[in-house]
Formats: sequence, C-alpha cells, structure tokens
Amino acid sequence: MGGGAIGNSSAGDVRRRCPRRVEDGRCVAPGADLVSDPEDFRILGAMKNRLRDLLSFVLLVVVALAIGCSEKAEPVADAATAVDLGSDPAATILEILDDPDRFDRMEKLIAALRAVPADQADEVFEEVLAGLRHPFQDLERILIATAWARHDAPAATKWAMRRERIENVRSAVFDEAVYLWAKDDPEAIIRDMDVFRYSSAGWDKTMLRALVRGWFDSGKPNLEEFIHDLNSAGDDRQRAISEYIKVRLARDGADKMIEWAGSVPGSIKYRTYIHSRLAGDIAKTDPARAVAWCDEICDTKLGEDLPHWIAASWVLSSGADAMNWLTSRPDGLSVQTGVRASYRRFLKEDPDAAMAWMEQTTEEQRLGPVLQGPISMYVNRLSAQKEFEKAIDWAVRYLQDEYDREHALEIAARRWLREDPEAAEAWLKDAPMSEEAKVMAHQNRTTPPPPRPRKS
Repeated sequence: MGGGAIGNSSAGDVRRRCPRRVEDGRCVAPGADLVSDPEDFRILGAMKNRLRDLLSFVLLVVVALAIGCSEKAEPVADAATAVDLGSDPAATILEILDDPDRFDRMEKLIAALRAVPADQADEVFEEVLAGLRHPFQDLERILIATAWARHDAPAATKWAMRRERIENVRSAVFDEAVYLWAKDDPEAIIRDMDVFRYSSAGWDKTMLRALVRGWFDSGKPNLEEFIHDLNSAGDDRQRAISEYIKVRLARDGADKMIEWAGSVPGSIKYRTYIHSRLAGDIAKTDPARAVAWCDEICDTKLGEDLPHWIAASWVLSSGADAMNWLTSRPDGLSVQTGVRASYRRFLKEDPDAAMAWMEQTTEEQRLGPVLQGPISMYVNRLSAQKEFEKAIDWAVRYLQDEYDREHALEIAARRWLREDPEAAEAWLKDAPMSEEAKVMAHQNRTTPPPPRPRKS
C-alpha cells in the first residue's frame, strides 16, 4: 500500500475545531456522555436487533439455498422439494409467493429458486422481482435476488442498484452479489461504469465490504493498491482497510499481521490507522497479544492510539479487565477518549458490571480527568434507575466541569420530579444549580429537553 491520509482530516484538525473532545476521529458534542433514558436505548436496540435477526435468518436460508444450487449450473432439487416450474417459471414463482403460510411459502420458494434454468435466470428473476404483488415481503425479495446473484452476480448487483429502494434488502443483495462478482473478477467491478456512477460520491458501505472480501478470497492481485487509492475524504478507505484487516487476520493470525503492519509503506497517518484497527481486531479474541503489542509500540507515534482501540474491543468480552488496564496507563488523549468509548460500551453490554466497576474506583481516580466522562454516564444511569440522591451526590462530588455537573443535576431533577415531586421540590430549593437549570428541569419534566448551549 502507498501513503495518504485516512479520513477527511487529521486528528489534530478535528481537535482544533472541536470545543470539547474527539473520539474515533469525530467531534463529540458537549453533554454527549449524558445519554437519554435506557428506554431510548431499548427501542433503538430492538430496532437494530430485528434488522440483524432478519439478515441472520436470510443468511441461513441462503446457505440452504446454496446446497444443491451451484453457481452457473443447473440446480438440483430432491424428490421431496421438487417443483415443476412449467412453461412460465416466473408466473409459477409468483403464485408460490401468494401462499399465506410463511413456512410453506419459503419451502416452496427455495425449491423453485433452485429449479430455475440457468439459461433463463436473468429473465425469470427480474420478472419475478418486478411482478411481486406483496412489496413488503423483504425476506422473499432477498432470497430471490441472492439466488439470482448465484447465476449472474453482475446482473443482480445492477438490479439492486437501479430498482431496490429498501435499504436492508439492497444491502443483503450487495453482500451476496458483489462478493460473488468480486470473487470471480474484481477488476470488472471497478471498470464497470454503472457501478462507478453509483459509487462516485462514495461507495455503498455494504458493496465496498463485499468487494474487499470477494477480492481477497479470489486471491487476485492489487487489492491493497485499490484500498490505498480510495478517496480519503470520506469513510471509504477506513471501511475497506477494516474489512481487509478482518479477513486477513482470520487467515494469517495475529503475529503475521503485526509483522505485515510494520512493513506497510505510506504516511504516518495511514500507517497509524492500520495499526489501531489491527490492534482493536486482535483484542476481540486475544487481548493479551494486543496488550503485548501495545507494550512494544504504544510509546511511539504509530502506537499512540492503540490503548483506545484495544480497550474498546476488549471491553465487550471482559469489561472490568479492559477498564482496569486502560485506566492504569499514563494519562493521554488516547486513554481519555478510550476510557469514554470503552465505558460507554461496557455500560451498554453489561450495565450491572459496569456500575459495579465504577463503584470500586478510588476517590483519586474519580476526581481525575480520565474518569470524568464515565462518571457522567454513571450518574445518568443512577438517575434513570431512580437512585436520585446517589446520582446527585456523585455529580456534586466528582464532576469537575461546571456544565457537565449542572446538566447531570438537571436530568436527575427532571426525572425525580416525575417520580416524587414533593421530595424533588424540597431538594431543588437549595440545589447547587442555576435558576435557569431549575426552570429547565420543571419545563422538561415530561419530555427530554433539547441540548442546552454551553455558556461561553
């Protein structure tokens, strides 16, 4: 790989523009640690889980579809699932899609998709997708399009680009079709003008990741050069590097990848991102190896961001160990941003353990700069759990920034007013808050307020 910056600006540029702090190369707004109620997280999490479950189920069904359906070949169906498509395969498949029983419909659909003649595949699949009478059958749409990809990956890819408007369906098709196309002829995708026009303002993230995986599995050359030459003004190069590191790490292992990272040519920014991304991926499965690597290079320019990336990955498998390791390191920007990012993940992944970890910290740690972000999150969680007096006590004692402290108190007061107005009003009389914050707590007691501007 050659040189070049990763991202649209350097970390230093972002820090100069950011009034508060930078995490993962992005400016984090004031009060960002004081997140909304757990109910908000529950709703958003449920939405993401439903999408993930749908895509996981699709992948399982696609695997079932692949058994007995080889690329470019006449599919095979056993006697139990054989379907006679007749003289009009598209019409037969559309009739199957009208079956109200979902499981019967899926069983018949998979058998029918296996039976589509290879020499009619493009015509049949496009006609079926155009003729769907039930447009919200997302799973069926994905199955049809991914079955098409196994016959003609370029055609399925271009259909999804032109016609598919449902994001999760389009992404699932890209994930299969672009992978197969890239595995067969990666440079054909780059040469193809339709794909170029689609991606000229930035690659679709699923398409790009599938391209990297397919190209890597093809064993064909020039993938690293392609990644390096991607537009560094957006997220394309970061996504491509991340995907490349993930698939190559799975094949080569940590030691070979660490050796590779040390040999990559290019600018310090480019190489630093590669080191950080690799450290984070190693830490997911082998945190001890990642820590050992950090011991070797974290006092160098290439390794200065490794603590953040290691802890943010490690915390998902062993939160307390990751937090203890990170907070024991010398204070610095990577440690401070890493502690915030890691504790946020810890709190989401295992809230009880994250709360218990915070309670075992020392007074000296709580008063220091490293734990200020996590303490804001901890206080916010306490008030969400209706432990108002404890939340207030922690905010007053440990939050050093006046804005963060008052904002935490305002949130606690608002929630307390909803639960026990009499007790909350008694506390508010002498609360260490501005009159403006007290008014805001009363005004927004039923709905979360918009972010308050920071006083200059």
